[in-house]
Amino acid sequence: MRICVDLALFLYINSVCGFTSNHFMERLNYIEDRINVESKFRRDDFSTLFNEIGSVKSMLQQLMENKAEGQNNVDVQTTYKTDSEVVEQVLMLTKGFEEEKILNTRFRREIPELQKQVQNLKFRTDQISASLEDILNGIEFLKNHNREREETFNLLENEIPKLKKNIQDLHDEIQQTKALESENFDRIKNNSEELKENIEHLKHAHELCLENIDKKINLTKKLEEKFVYRENFTKTDSKTEYNKCDCSFPSGSVASTHASAGLKTTYSSCLELYENGFKSNDVYVIAVDQERKVSVYCDMTTDNGGWTVFQRRQDGFVNFYQNWNAYKIGFGILTGEFWLGNEYLSLMTENDEPHELRIDLEDHDGNHAFAKYSSFKVRSGRQNYKLEVRGYTGNAGDSLISSDTGYGPHNEMEFTTKDRDNDNSSNTNCASLWKGAWWFNQCYDSHLNGPYRYKPKCKKDYKCVIWYTWKGSQYFLKFTEMKFR
Repeated sequence: MRICVDLALFLYINSVCGFTSNHFMERLNYIEDRINVESKFRRDDFSTLFNEIGSVKSMLQQLMENKAEGQNNVDVQTTYKTDSEVVEQVLMLTKGFEEEKILNTRFRREIPELQKQVQNLKFRTDQISASLEDILNGIEFLKNHNREREETFNLLENEIPKLKKNIQDLHDEIQQTKALESENFDRIKNNSEELKENIEHLKHAHELCLENIDKKINLTKKLEEKFVYRENFTKTDSKTEYNKCDCSFPSGSVASTHASAGLKTTYSSCLELYENGFKSNDVYVIAVDQERKVSVYCDMTTDNGGWTVFQRRQDGFVNFYQNWNAYKIGFGILTGEFWLGNEYLSLMTENDEPHELRIDLEDHDGNHAFAKYSSFKVRSGRQNYKLEVRGYTGNAGDSLISSDTGYGPHNEMEFTTKDRDNDNSSNTNCASLWKGAWWFNQCYDSHLNGPYRYKPKCKKDYKCVIWYTWKGSQYFLKFTEMKFR
């Protein structure tokens, strides 16, 4: 066992020192040959020694016999003692030689096994060398592979921010697309509701048109009968017949029509008519200057009368999403929904005379409110029909001069339509966004020219007729009327 350990240690030392298994076999053969030679020499030495020891022993024996008589006991004892020690040492040496011989014999028996183990070790060493070479090749491959992986990781690390940005951009685009789809869906839904309302409007308009046609036919027949029988027209008859016919007349210059009816048009305002005895709410013709005359609706019963009505919303029969020119000359039906026209408002208010403004409102529960301003003026077209109001009183709240939302005020603002943007909003045209026209700021606290709705509740971002200080921004008004005197 110790020889195996020594051999393993020797192999390890050889591997550390750089020896190969062939070197070890050569050394092992050299040791074996040397042991054999030394064993031969020892055998010869042992034979010679044994012969010499025998000679010495014989000589000592003879010497002891020849000199036994002449020597004293002390010398004999000393000589005997010396002889005994020599014999003892010879015996010990002999025993040592025998033991060495036994060890040499055992070593010779173990040498073939050691050679076999060395051969196995050589084979295994070759395998290990081959494996080590494979391992070294693998390590080199791994180094190159790790280098490639490191380069790949660095490339991926550089690409990750781009990928994150692309993913974020894609996410934002998806969110925008979803928002647009949701907005489009809401718009389609709102348009569907508007379409339903417009269908109802068209039905109502059709009925009104048939009614007005019948009235015109009846009026025409009566006028023909009076013309055939040459009946005289009285002022009352003329006015009565005119009122029956004029229910469908649009606002604007109608001088030729009233001249044919024989109505005198020398009054300059509804207040002047009121002061001259006209006390009924009706359509009248007034002269806005020396050359132009216009049909207007006069409110002769509200707040001491004399009011010239220039806006009314009541049934949604008229579309108020009009362009600049339409709001300039006016549109609608004087006895129904209409806008008198910014040009006429400017001609009748931009002068040295003071004018009041009154706005009457009604909700869907029959509640009424009003806002009144002691000073009212609309500037000329050169100033884009700028609004100037002062001195609020009433119970509807002030949604023209003051602003609780930050979207007003409307005082000192120019008029804005879908094709003429004069508002203070930098992001959009308020008229296009809210489907109407008004003295918009950013965009509004009040919007009485918005789309007409039949339901009182306004959805978020729904376009409605609004007076914020009375009902807020989510309630649609049923009736509005704007007038001045």
